[in-house]
Amino acid sequence: MKKTLLSLIFLILTGCATHNSANNTIYQVSTLDALIKGQYEAFVEFSELKEHGDFGLGTFDSLDGEMIAIDGKFYQIKSDGVVYPVSLNTKTPFADMIFFNADTLFDINKETSCEDVIAEISKRLSSWSIFYAIRVDGIFEKVKIRSVPAQKKPYPGLLEAVKGQTVFDYENVNGTILGFWFPEFMKGAGITGFHFHFISDDRAKGGHLLTCKLKKAVVKIDYSTRLFLKLPENGQYPNQTKDNLTPSAVSYH
Repeated sequence: MKKTLLSLIFLILTGCATHNSANNTIYQVSTLDALIKGQYEAFVEFSELKEHGDFGLGTFDSLDGEMIAIDGKFYQIKSDGVVYPVSLNTKTPFADMIFFNADTLFDINKETSCEDVIAEISKRLSSWSIFYAIRVDGIFEKVKIRSVPAQKKPYPGLLEAVKGQTVFDYENVNGTILGFWFPEFMKGAGITGFHFHFISDDRAKGGHLLTCKLKKAVVKIDYSTRLFLKLPENGQYPNQTKDNLTPSAVSYH
């Protein structure tokens, strides 16, 4: 059989899902475990990501900055803090995408912290066993974000790479926090809990969200019960070869 990129389908609370199924399927490229171990070689084009969502986040080849997808457009925030448009022939080693369609919406009409916003979001999550895409459009009194520079081979692990991050502080900016919440049982496969990036309305500022203070905001939550996970070829995946497969890594169905 011709070798192709492996595609695994997680069926969460549904009987059937494919990558062409309902638009509330999250399409994920690679795994957090691969990223942590330094698998930064991109293998999926943004043209493919666009087929699976208009909203999402991720990174770039060699872990060169933060990726944001919003309203069907892709942006790259490099370690210089500049927001660059992304061509569709660019590739990514890790990303999460969805066609965003809010199931829940609520307003925040007072000054509040990111932590308090997350607490309000948490109250509205209907289950701790499904996925959520989250968008917060607001006026930010303060926002602290970061980006990571491109790494050189042999690639360090993610925790080491993040030590070289550049941090940016902005005040009085309109923008959007966007990201996902993944359940704890996805540990290793996905980024569990909340994971957010930020981009300003003028598309001039952005990065991985560290903290913020809001003046007011509109919060939208999209529920998802499906995840399509696309993996690289075995030879690209860290420490995964025919010689080191163990019985625990093999399905006997």
